[in-house]
Order: sequence, then structure tokens, then C-alpha cells
Amino acid sequence: SAPGKGWEPKIMGQDKRQILRYDVLREVSRVRSPSMQSLATQSLEALKEAEATVAAAAAEAAAQAAAAAAAAAAPASALPASPASGLGTAELQTSGDGLLGGGLGSQLAL
Repeated sequence: SAPGKGWEPKIMGQDKRQILRYDVLREVSRVRSPSMQSLATQSLEALKEAEATVAAAAAEAAAQAAAAAAAAAAPASALPASPASGLGTAELQTSGDGLLGGGLGSQLAL
């Protein structure tokens, strides 16, 4: 990985954890030395914990993305009603120099 970029999970297109699990640790576990057996066991346990942490972080990120998408896709009817909603149709009558002017007895439906 490039300096400052952080840990990259792949090397030459292959997943580093898969290489560790199926290639490196398999070879280490073949050595009959108790210290090598212990190293392989501890490494495998640490690998399982790391994979569980990555999986939990991915699940949390997916849940947050789904919640954000659901919030963005919420229909307008799900939004709170405006103060004027639910008042129905009202008529405003004016006469003379009223709101609509011109001395016409006009009506405006709200």
C-alpha cells in the first residue's frame, strides 16, 4: 500500500486475509513444533476477530446507507402537514376596495 493510504485488503488482486488463512497458516500449521502450532492457532483466532470486526462495520455502514436512502426516498405525504393543510376550502369575499380591488364582489378559493 502507498504511504499514508492506510491498509489495503488486497495485494496483486488477491485478498490478504485469504492468503494468510489458506496459504501461510496452512504451511505454519504443518510444522509439528508446539510453538508453531500455537502461533498458527493464535493467528487464526486473531484473523477471525478481524474478519468479524470488518463484517460488523460493513453491516453497520450498509444499515446507515439504507436508512439514508429510505429517508431520501420518503414521499412528500410522509412529511409533516403545513399549518394551512386540513382547513379545507375557504372563500374570501371582498367588496369595494377590498383585497381584489376594483369594486367587484370577487371570491377567492383558498
